[in-house]
Amino acid sequence: PQTRIENLQIVDGEVSAGPVEFQIPIDVLAEYFVVTISSGRLRFKIHQNGTFTGLLGGVINVADVLAEGYQTNASQEFRLITPFFLDNTDMMPNSEGGCDGISVAIKFEGTTGFIVHYDE
Repeated sequence: PQTRIENLQIVDGEVSAGPVEFQIPIDVLAEYFVVTISSGRLRFKIHQNGTFTGLLGGVINVADVLAEGYQTNASQEFRLITPFFLDNTDMMPNSEGGCDGISVAIKFEGTTGFIVHYDE
């Protein structure tokens, strides 16, 4: 899945954007589905040598992820990890005094690349 963020600015080699909603593909035990991340933020630093490092984070709605998992051939495994998700929610406060979402963050790094097109 692709997400497009417009009107970004680079200030002193750092890019920051959000909030944004995006999707991350998940492949667990050969079962594939897409998880939506809401309230997402993106921040990365472009270094002088062309490499970059950054963070991507946001909130996952636990009920949505578990519902997706229960519909796969890995449903028994998802039932085993359900308490882990429910016991670690920290976002999206609900009316019972708990939370329905869990925060996630991914650290990434990259470098410049080149694409070479050859005549056929």
